[in-house]
Amino acid sequence: MLDCSGYVRQVFMASGFSDFPGTSEAQWATRRGGNWTSEVIDPAATQPGDVIFFDEGPDAPPGLIANTQKNIGY
Repeated sequence: MLDCSGYVRQVFMASGFSDFPGTSEAQWATRRGGNWTSEVIDPAATQPGDVIFFDEGPDAPPGLIANTQKNIGY
């Protein structure tokens, strides 16, 4: 059984991203690396494959991560 960050990691590793981090905290910490194009967008503007971090507060790493499957606002 995979948690949310494990699922996102599995999807991206299967798509050819090497060394994709395995926890939401590590994914958040490396969001500006070579595999990432990070920007804050309106949830309604998400596209399939976008990675979404759910904000836990200004000083906390995200507690939940997801990738979008359809353009449905997440």
